Formats: sequence, structure tokens, C-alpha cells
Amino acid sequence: MLKREHWLRDLKQNLETSIQNAPLGNLKIINCRGVEQYYLDSAETRTSYPNGKYLRKSDFELAGKLAQRNYDEKLLSEVEKQLKNIQNIIKKYEKQEIVQVEELYSVYDRMSPSRKKMVDARIISDKEYVNQWSAKIYSGKDFAEGQAEIYTEKKERVRSKSEKIIADMLYHKNIPYKYECPINLKGLGMIYPDFTCLRLADRKTILWEHLGMMTDPIYCQKAMKKIDIYAKNGFIQGRDIIYTFESEKYSLNTMSVENLINQIFST
Repeated sequence: MLKREHWLRDLKQNLETSIQNAPLGNLKIINCRGVEQYYLDSAETRTSYPNGKYLRKSDFELAGKLAQRNYDEKLLSEVEKQLKNIQNIIKKYEKQEIVQVEELYSVYDRMSPSRKKMVDARIISDKEYVNQWSAKIYSGKDFAEGQAEIYTEKKERVRSKSEKIIADMLYHKNIPYKYECPINLKGLGMIYPDFTCLRLADRKTILWEHLGMMTDPIYCQKAMKKIDIYAKNGFIQGRDIIYTFESEKYSLNTMSVENLINQIFST
């Protein structure tokens, strides 16, 4: 409870500062024949513009600041309410009321899509976090002509049966992932890790590289160089990145894959 109170106090202070520096007024959003129109409603404009002052495209930055202020004010109200509840609980030791953080998340969740895209949410629910994380557009590598077509249960194309095993296991374990999402590594440039996974417990991104041709000397040499560069860029095995290996004699073990997922993503 004391940790939650401290967290809420800090959030309250940040919100109050943001509101103090924000322009006065409320943002009205009206959909006119499929086009969104923005209006400023404030004490200063209400006399001349009873229905709100129309904001032109040149005023879009102002509209965004107003939307942010309206969101911050609603969140501040919920924060103050929960802070008061916690303080009452601390004063009355016998009271065992549980304060649900979901109500804080709901301030943003209940907003219209038009408002959501205009504000910077201070806190968001796991569901919203996954939605935003998954929605970020990226371009993966192209497939060579004539390459075998292998598809996961999510109906996405991968390069090998082993990658399909990993992808399907992540999918069944409800672990969000992206296939061949590019990153830039110092010393290697732009690369495409096989999987970029999200551990929702702490919202940490973990890479997964499956090195499936370790019998091939040239492939093995490149793989070892890649592992070394990952390490030099701060990626630690089991913490930031997962490696699985395969050769002609040793294929990917599905039980080992499941154990890895259970161990690393349940943290």
C-alpha cells in the first residue's frame, strides 16, 4: 500500500504540472459526414462561440494539447480518488480494501479512438499495451522465389518447420511476437531476428534466434559472429535473447522449446 501511495503521489504531481502548463478549455470532436472537426470550448470563447470555436488544421497542435489536458484531468480525478482510499486504508489498519489499478487504465480505455490517437497515455492496460505493441508496422525480409511455403497457425509465412514450431508454441502460450522485425546492431547493421517476443509480466521485449544449420561450417561461423555481436550490444542469453540450435543429427526438441518458454516468459 505504501508503494502504491508513493506511485500515485508521483503520478498526481506529474499530472498537475502537465495540466497547469496546458491551454485552458475542452476539446469537442464532431464527426461531420465522415470528417472529424475540432472545437475549443472555454470560458473565454463561450460568449462568441456558444457551440465552441472551430479549430483549423493549423490549430491541430492546440487540439492535441486540449485532448491531452482533458485526459489528464480525468486521470487526475481517478488518481485522487484512489489516493484518498489508500490513505484511509493506511489510517485504519483493519480495513482490507483492495485498490484496483484497472480503474486507472479504464480512463484511457473508455476514450474514443479519435481521442486516443491524440493523447499520450500515462498508463495503459496490458491489453492496450499489446494492441499498441502489435500495431507498429514494420517490413520484414522478402522470401526468395521458389522457397518452400511454410505457414504458422497465425497464417504467417516462415522459413522453416522449426520456426513454425516456435511460432505456434508462442501463439498457443498467448505470447505476443513479431516475425523478422528489424533492429539495428552496432557492428552488424540492420538484422532481422527470427522472433521479437513480448513478456507481458514486465513488458520486456525478448529476441529469439533459431540457428538451424550449425553443421554447415560457414553458417556456424556467421552464427557465432552474430552471437558475439549481440553480446557486445548488451543482449544477454536468457535475459534479453533466446538461442536455439539445430544440426543434421539434432533437430529442434519441442519439449525444450516449451520449457524455455515456460521458464523465461513466466517471470
